[in-house]
Amino acid sequence: MDSPLNKAGLLQVFIRTKNNILIEINPKCRIPRTYNRFEGLFTVLLKKLRIRAKESSEVLLKVIKNPITDHIPEGSLIVTLNEKSRLVDRDEYALNCTKEHKHVVFVIGAISKGDVNIDYNHDSISLCSYPLSAGVVCSKVCDSFEKAWGII
Repeated sequence: MDSPLNKAGLLQVFIRTKNNILIEINPKCRIPRTYNRFEGLFTVLLKKLRIRAKESSEVLLKVIKNPITDHIPEGSLIVTLNEKSRLVDRDEYALNCTKEHKHVVFVIGAISKGDVNIDYNHDSISLCSYPLSAGVVCSKVCDSFEKAWGII
């Protein structure tokens, strides 16, 4: 959420939990940096189904209705990231995506074992020949699109 891509208003983040709960994150939301505060926040979210900002009534986190495809803009390119897929140059891939598509959706697995299996993706790629954490993958994707769109 700290990326320049988000600060420029060009990033939307959704989380799907292991129990298939879908969460929308407002770009203005600041995710807690410590596990205990993160756990507390998400415990309240799952009980109340939304978290509002203290200083305003703006909703920062909310549980939304499945399926995720209802929340993806029409005509979006949907790409899964998987270390076993074809290896691409991430900057070149981002540049090509921005030329051909108005919206690009990346599905990134943040799971300890297994792969993300969805039936609505258009492409599946790998950014590196080594396994990477979800946080590193998110950072690399954001960085490449920031370069493609000239966001400094």
